[in-house]
Amino acid sequence: MDWISLPQYVRTAAQEHHFQHAMGSMFVLYAHKAVAWVERIADLTPEIDRQQPPSVIDIYCKDTSKFEARPFSELVLNNTPYFQRGCCVAEVQWASTKVHLSHFAPMSPATFQERVRQGEVGSSDALVLTFTHRSDSELVEQLQEEVFELQATGRKA
Repeated sequence: MDWISLPQYVRTAAQEHHFQHAMGSMFVLYAHKAVAWVERIADLTPEIDRQQPPSVIDIYCKDTSKFEARPFSELVLNNTPYFQRGCCVAEVQWASTKVHLSHFAPMSPATFQERVRQGEVGSSDALVLTFTHRSDSELVEQLQEEVFELQATGRKA
């Protein structure tokens, strides 16, 4: 829901302003006390779907600076595993601050920030975090720390 609600590609100045404003409260979708659960789609496109692609797909085209129908062969798949994607991990972190979430423990801000740094230097460690838009990392790191401080310290197992 959050991904389709915000500009994800090259952003105009106005889109960047709105994106940053929305990101400042993004954690609410995952950590608010009224949210009973969070659904995650952590798996990449199944191999069978990659073998039988459509001939045309709506994607962002750098050449035209537009989101438009393009040949499927132009699609560059993001093969970064879910738990190496900075925003995805931040969302899991925000959700893990909830009292009723099981299977995940909140990560300390220092650990989260170190994983981002390792991703920035291109470490081959499986625990790195990467961002499609590097400029998003600073705000996400700040929010992860704020939510951790506000909520994780009171979380019960």
